[in-house]
Amino acid sequence: MYDENVRRGKELTAEQLELGEVEGPKGEKMNMNSLIKGDILSTLSKDFLRGEVEVKFYKLAIYEPGGHFQVHRDTVHDPDHKATLLVELYSEHKGGKLVLEKDGKRVDWILSSNVKRKKEENEDEPMLRWCLFYTDVEHRVKKVKSGVRIVLQFDVLVKQSWEKEDQTLQKNDSEDSDDSDDDE
Repeated sequence: MYDENVRRGKELTAEQLELGEVEGPKGEKMNMNSLIKGDILSTLSKDFLRGEVEVKFYKLAIYEPGGHFQVHRDTVHDPDHKATLLVELYSEHKGGKLVLEKDGKRVDWILSSNVKRKKEENEDEPMLRWCLFYTDVEHRVKKVKSGVRIVLQFDVLVKQSWEKEDQTLQKNDSEDSDDSDDDE
């Protein structure tokens, strides 16, 4: 049970829904995690997510007319859970804009597959839309006016290799050291 003034929507958890195969960019069959790692996470800057990245399906969120989610931060489900990835499935709707806020900055993200892209083979093919943000970013979903907004939510786990970073720091320290005691 939850307060519909805070959140009005439905969801299916990863335990209730198994993601099957989808058609990849070259027509091949791929599971959703492979598609996400290959086509979405590979496009990000190496500085955004440092370390070994794992994508874990968390839930399918469904917002019907009147559906919304007030300002919140995502619950962290694992010590390595550093970011959230939202992938909107094609569904016609109006409203339901995602608003991200951090340190006084605001981004209104139209996470809508209704946006069309031009493609030589098919100019009307819907574009898959996604948004990835750190778990400490406050965000909300504005009210859906019509249609249904359907979003897959993934936890992005980043396993950082501190041992490797320590070795790099030690190596850099020894390379830069001149063995003099200027501080004494």
